[in-house]
Amino acid sequence: MDCKNGSGNGNGDGRRLDPSESGDHGGGNSPGGGDKKASLANNCVPPTKVQKIAISLATVSAQFLRETVLWGIGGSAGAGVGKGWGIYGNVSAQIAVSPNGNAAYVLSISAPAILAGQDTPGVLPYIVPSTKGFGLLGGSQFGLSNAIDPSQLAGTSVDASGSLAAGLGIGGDFSVSTSAPYPVTGNVTLGFGLGGRGSAGAVTNTAVIPICSSHGG
Repeated sequence: MDCKNGSGNGNGDGRRLDPSESGDHGGGNSPGGGDKKASLANNCVPPTKVQKIAISLATVSAQFLRETVLWGIGGSAGAGVGKGWGIYGNVSAQIAVSPNGNAAYVLSISAPAILAGQDTPGVLPYIVPSTKGFGLLGGSQFGLSNAIDPSQLAGTSVDASGSLAAGLGIGGDFSVSTSAPYPVTGNVTLGFGLGGRGSAGAVTNTAVIPICSSHGG
């Protein structure tokens, strides 16, 4: 008789089976163990219960709009110092959900292109013409992208922005990826700021961290 297929806990000689002998290491049968192993295997981050609900609702919106939707928080600062040029910096943390239900954390940071380097062919030290003025803004961000999957947002993009802030503030930025299929993303920031107005351009670097699918069970 094969003791591993028997109904008892012994191995035939009165000795209790060690978990390593039975092939049961606890991870697959413990609560949440399988999910954690699957997450590590898929290089994704498990969503919270609230995030699962938000992602489900966002998927409906993404399918209706036929666009990837983004939301999160971020801050930006722009300065136009005259003569048609300016500088800009931005940092943001968002969740992106595409029409197919895939979701990911999208983490972006940008610095003035003259500081970020010119690794991307065709990117100029000052990317866009800029109005004179200064704006500092932080708050909630909402955006849309024609990327068919959040993974397409990873990498380097060229970003143009503008903001208007004096206590309450609003800002917008528009970015184009430098890698095929060159997705385009637009964001609006609503929050608080100071300094009046400003607009400029930057090189933006984006990291994408997949969120484990809630459809797979």
